[in-house]
Amino acid sequence: MLLALYVAAAINVVVACAVSYRRREHLTLALLFLASLLSDLTKRIARTIYIDDVPPYAGLARAAFHVGEACVVTWPVGLAAASLVIFFKLSVRPVLIPARMLLWALVIGYPFPFRGHALGLVYAGVSGCAFVVGAAGAVVDQTVEGQGARVAGSQAALDQDHGDQTPLGGGPPIQVRRRLDLGHDVLGETSADPGRSRRTVPSSRCFRPRPSA
Repeated sequence: MLLALYVAAAINVVVACAVSYRRREHLTLALLFLASLLSDLTKRIARTIYIDDVPPYAGLARAAFHVGEACVVTWPVGLAAASLVIFFKLSVRPVLIPARMLLWALVIGYPFPFRGHALGLVYAGVSGCAFVVGAAGAVVDQTVEGQGARVAGSQAALDQDHGDQTPLGGGPPIQVRRRLDLGHDVLGETSADPGRSRRTVPSSRCFRPRPSA
């Protein structure tokens, strides 16, 4: 069962790397999956070195134990770093620098105070901070995306309203078939006499002078 899980994780890493080769925005997730798989394998190998010793560990067993500690915090630190890159478009330095300081503190503070229950609290705190950063990034991303969609919709409605108006800002267009209607608003100006607002010009009538008697 454990072997099947590792095989599935390896397939996941291969697929993620293949996708990120074509679409660079997926590279961060591919690196996160790869780091998670390698850290878990390294932790299991290191555990075989110190598992038979009695804590507090010393020598090679202690070195392997600290390697295992670093592997435990790799996943939450990687999750927080990926959230900064994907959601906030920031560098990973705000996560990597505190992570390095934490690992040095765990090494220096062993076996006291970082051992047993205290060490478990440190792991839980790191995981909780990573989940908070990831959740905050998702909320910010959805909020910005929603505001962008509303602004785009408002701009589209405004463009449509401007498109419904006539180019010169006047009234409805004049239709000329067999008579010319001069009563409509032409270039924003109306006729001065409402009673003489409509004049027709016959299309086939000719005006000729009468012959003298």
